[in-house]
Amino acid sequence: MPAPDIYSESLRGFSASYLGILYRVSVILNSTLDLQKTLKYLTDIVREVVNAERCVIDLREECCGIKRETYNFSETHLTDLSETILKTVYEKGKSIRLIDAQNHEDFKRRKSVRRLGIRSVLAVPIKQGDEILGVIYIDNRKIVNAFTDQEQRLLEAIANAAAIAIRNSREYTTLNQSIVDIRDSLLKENFYIEDFLVVSDRMREVVDQIERIKDKDHINVLIIGETGVGKELVARAIHLKSKRAKRPFSSVSCPNLPENLFESHLFGYKKGAFTGANKDHRGKIYIADGGTVFLDEIGELSPSLQARFLKVIETGEIEVLGENKTRKVDVRFVSATHRDIEAMVERGEFREDLYYRLAGYIIEVPPLRERKEEIIPLANYFLMKFSDRSIKGFTAKAKEKLISYDYPGNVRELKTVVQRAVALAEGDYITEKDIVFSRKRRKPLTSDTLSLREVERIHILKVLDKTGWNISESARILGITRQTLRNKIKEYDLKKTDVIE
Repeated sequence: MPAPDIYSESLRGFSASYLGILYRVSVILNSTLDLQKTLKYLTDIVREVVNAERCVIDLREECCGIKRETYNFSETHLTDLSETILKTVYEKGKSIRLIDAQNHEDFKRRKSVRRLGIRSVLAVPIKQGDEILGVIYIDNRKIVNAFTDQEQRLLEAIANAAAIAIRNSREYTTLNQSIVDIRDSLLKENFYIEDFLVVSDRMREVVDQIERIKDKDHINVLIIGETGVGKELVARAIHLKSKRAKRPFSSVSCPNLPENLFESHLFGYKKGAFTGANKDHRGKIYIADGGTVFLDEIGELSPSLQARFLKVIETGEIEVLGENKTRKVDVRFVSATHRDIEAMVERGEFREDLYYRLAGYIIEVPPLRERKEEIIPLANYFLMKFSDRSIKGFTAKAKEKLISYDYPGNVRELKTVVQRAVALAEGDYITEKDIVFSRKRRKPLTSDTLSLREVERIHILKVLDKTGWNISESARILGITRQTLRNKIKEYDLKKTDVIE
């Protein structure tokens, strides 16, 4: 098979040793798609075959993203070179070989040539067709006529091989960046707000509900769903999509709200209102005036705090400690809970009047196991956040492993799994070995000799799991009353961690 035209002239007349060098050049330069490694390999080869003090590889920045790489082979560190020589090679597309630059008619007056004391110079273009990608420039300050005609031809052949390697590296980098850009674009198109990814029909239903209720800000909203499904994201979306978006969003963690600090934490206090009040403090509800107050895990409130919250919601008034007057506040309350709050109302554990005040509109966020089509897009999103894009993605088996898990901790657990995988990964891709789950799943029961009692237990557990432990919905599916279902849960000692696959 004849050699390509690009090599036909440059190879003619070469010795066997030079042909061996060119063979090694092609093997080495094609062993990587990393441009920096390509340039390093290239200078190592140049250093071996010619008597140069320095090798400079100058690339067009618009073509390759790298302006210049300088490699000094002598002890003296030089960073300057003749820009005139480089410019001439770029303009004419031909090599320049100077036997003695100090006495050359065109270059002896150039400041860089005289200042650096450069004698021998050889500069060859790195060409891809008619396009000049860059220049390989070598020089020697001590020796006149350091580079022979055959070495020039050898360097030109090396430059031809380098052009192919640089082109491949450039195309690979461009393609890789395009993939990243496309992935980013697709992800952004599926975001309702920042961090709120919407891919599944179930989550589109949630978005439709948010759109329906967002501007009806006289209606409070209750968000229900398992731990880790993203209830606070839904609350923030309601706020950011509403007319209150320019006002504060204030988050209150109900489980961590101490009864003795209720007023000071939520309403605020004036300087001197009590010992230790050294300055005015604005409470969570006070600072949210005109905006939204998010009550996280509202089902954890004690009966005493429920009564105090009810008063605030009914009157829209707060009393700042240390003031002798009430203040009107205009806030929308968006609450969230992972508990079956209707059952709590029936058991007398949660005030019915407070429930109706908070649940003007209810949005249920489905668990991740019911929207598995979002697992990989979410995993890719978390990968971009945690890997700083040094890891390219997940292998096929890693994706299979991610999808096969039920995520009792939902999106929050998936985020942790990906973060751990990024720390464990050693290659360009996350493999199935890097995917480590924190919880063990129960093995499926396949025995055909289960007792009727065990069959009932498993069936009830499956229904509860499917509904996210929604007592009312589960009782409806099972065809029994909620109280009967609660009795069964107690009888079989069922827990949310008892997952049947």
